Amino acid sequence: MERAAAEAHQAQVSDPAKASSLWTEVDRLITDDAPVVALGNATSTTLISTRVGNYQSSPMVGPLMSQMWVR
Repeated sequence: MERAAAEAHQAQVSDPAKASSLWTEVDRLITDDAPVVALGNATSTTLISTRVGNYQSSPMVGPLMSQMWVR
């Protein structure tokens, strides 16, 4: 990858078309070898009944239980 990047960098001035092709290859080399680690899921889901009223949610603490009422 280092050699391919150096070659693409050198070709940038003399042959832009070749440099573009080389940069594409560098990008593929990097992304194909990149590890992927899922650290978490930022999506939250709250299920409520149709009997619940005045549902409110805060981005910091989630559902505001003190504001809800149940029929």
